[in-house]
Amino acid sequence: MTSATSMYNAKPVFADSNKEFEQWSLQSRLPQLRYMVFFTALLYLLYGYFETLIDLPYANQRLLFHVVIIPLSLLLIYRLSFYPQYFKQMRLLLVFAPVSAVWANLYLNVGSSSFSHFSPEIYLNIIWTFTMSGLTFRYALFAVCCSLSGTLVMSYLHGPNDPKLYLHYLWILSACVFGVVSSIVLERMMRSLYLQQLELAHSASVDGLTGLWNREKLLQLFNQTLNEASSKAGYSILMLDIDHFKPVNDQFGHIVGDKVLVQFSQLLKQQVHKLGHVGRFGGEEFCILLPHYTLHQAEQFAEHLRIKISETEFETVGVKTASIGVCQYAPNESFETLITRADKALYMAKDQGRNRVQSLN
Repeated sequence: MTSATSMYNAKPVFADSNKEFEQWSLQSRLPQLRYMVFFTALLYLLYGYFETLIDLPYANQRLLFHVVIIPLSLLLIYRLSFYPQYFKQMRLLLVFAPVSAVWANLYLNVGSSSFSHFSPEIYLNIIWTFTMSGLTFRYALFAVCCSLSGTLVMSYLHGPNDPKLYLHYLWILSACVFGVVSSIVLERMMRSLYLQQLELAHSASVDGLTGLWNREKLLQLFNQTLNEASSKAGYSILMLDIDHFKPVNDQFGHIVGDKVLVQFSQLLKQQVHKLGHVGRFGGEEFCILLPHYTLHQAEQFAEHLRIKISETEFETVGVKTASIGVCQYAPNESFETLITRADKALYMAKDQGRNRVQSLN
């Protein structure tokens, strides 16, 4: 069994969800993404203009790709970046845009004598995809692999015995190495920041001693769960107070008192589990939110909890009891008003002898 001391020293452990991290990473890099796609769109317009000054094959197709399709795709990405509901579509475009640019380059230039002048676009595209696109590593790697598959096949088919291809492959390899290393380092930094933010958010939401939710977090959870729960069944709240807790601190000291609070909190979490949310309001007073619980159901749970507490042997101090106030949410009632009514029920239980459950309609 975990001791109260080890519970107090334990740090929160966060599930490192790739989906949530990717959403956060994309959101965090939106300013960079917007600047880069806008600047890249302008570069392609300039690229298309320069091509009109040179006598090149596929002149109309070049204008279509470099002045219309690719810039419009990038500007669409820019626009979608302002609407979180379209982030999935934006990510697909971020994968599609660099791949289509490379394949267009291959279609227009492979096999021509001027290919060496246009191949740097491919190398820059690889680095851009890994470092500037805002994609996480796995999406960027997928996009680059799609680009490379076409590049290597087309290059080999149009010049299998050309020694100059070795230089071409060297620059591709270099771009991939630079891009992969930069992308991995950047993603590790972003993941570290993400986990730090989760820890900070968690620290701001929990009571420092017990690890239970604090008052502000309970208010947030109440608002999040209220509409669905109150419309389907009921929404009840419990206020608990450890009976005669002050003598514990006076007789055994605050260290022992803290251990009792931590053990009491662990007991509450075990009993509530997935039924609701547990928080500490300060001192020896605790609060439990019970979505989907009517007043009668909450009274039954509170009585079960009271008995469980009275049967528990607390470290050093032995058996302790608790008084519990129960209240059901009334339509359009504020959290503060609900808490006040539950607190009134709690003090009624204490006035009637403690170690009892008292409800208030």
